[in-house]
Amino acid sequence: MESLFESYRRWILNTRPYGGDVTKELESISATAAIERRLFDQTAGDVIGNFGRFADAFDVSTAMPLVLYLATEPEVGSDLDRALSVLESYILRRDICGLTTKNYNRLFVGIIDRLRSAEGNKVDALLQYLSSRQSDIDRWPDDIEWQRAWIGRDQYKGSRQARLRYIFEAIELAKRTALNEDIEIKSALTVEHIMPQKWRTNWPIPGFDHLDDDDVDPDHVAAKMERDSVIDNMGNLTLLTHSLNASVSNGPYSVKMPAVRSHSSLALNRELNAYNEWNETSIASRGLALFGTAKGIWTAPCRPPAPEAPENQSNRLPEEGTMCRFSYAGAEYTGTVINERLVVNGIDTPFATFSAASKAITQTSRNGWNDWYVRDAVGGWTLADDWRKG
Repeated sequence: MESLFESYRRWILNTRPYGGDVTKELESISATAAIERRLFDQTAGDVIGNFGRFADAFDVSTAMPLVLYLATEPEVGSDLDRALSVLESYILRRDICGLTTKNYNRLFVGIIDRLRSAEGNKVDALLQYLSSRQSDIDRWPDDIEWQRAWIGRDQYKGSRQARLRYIFEAIELAKRTALNEDIEIKSALTVEHIMPQKWRTNWPIPGFDHLDDDDVDPDHVAAKMERDSVIDNMGNLTLLTHSLNASVSNGPYSVKMPAVRSHSSLALNRELNAYNEWNETSIASRGLALFGTAKGIWTAPCRPPAPEAPENQSNRLPEEGTMCRFSYAGAEYTGTVINERLVVNGIDTPFATFSAASKAITQTSRNGWNDWYVRDAVGGWTLADDWRKG
């Protein structure tokens, strides 16, 4: 902070923004300060205030330089709502998929320069650029990858309470219709497990009621592992207008479910009346239903299917025995070229092209040359497309 003024002074003297017009520089500072104020005030119904609330929940102050640019860029203007929706969807989808935030500072600052030089609609340029990213450090997850993480990945942690609350409040608002009573919830909403984390005490697994928890029956152990794997999934979480006391929170199904359903002012909990029992199947079903609503709130990247490279000499796989790898949705796929086919570990069918392998793994049409990496002669990894051009 001590060097901030000196750095700013040098920048003013060296770059002379606005042609050295002090009035324009002060107007720019005032405009930026007004946006900062709205981000902090978070007034209901204000698109900038709403993004401030999102940024607080997801701890993404690194996005603020880009937000300030978008909010003060005249060419964005009335399209600011769409721009911030794009940015929110990008950050939120990556968060659910567990992708890194380490590159955000460089990414978002770099986007500002790209948008300044972009011709045409600035928001379209933002959408297209974020949609084009393919690396784990900056990829915008599509619906397939996002659904896989939403349904099957643990999301509940103490540090994520604010994020989960934000997501469920947005889903709650999306579920309300003109027929619903518009109820203002004045108490703080809390995130609650439907099946408790301490389920072993009062939520026995059907068919194994006669066994103790420390029993080593293989089927019982597998069933417990399966149940543990879904406890922190989105489908097993909900919002309550106040916390349940500990005895109810960890109590049996017959006690807890009526208590949860009593929070009927929330559409999230009224819908639980559709379930006669609560188990792993119920959790998966509700998770999928929640995802259907979430897709309508946080949009997918605009990414047209990549055409496969033509089947010609330039599309041939590397030489016999070459090792290859591809990372997608948090999983790593490795393979070896055998008899002019790519044999991928864990997949029975060999592939004639990288694109065929990518399509089988992702269930989308992709240019596999931009997915796979090839092991080179010195033990490093080279993008397949660069390899064939080299």
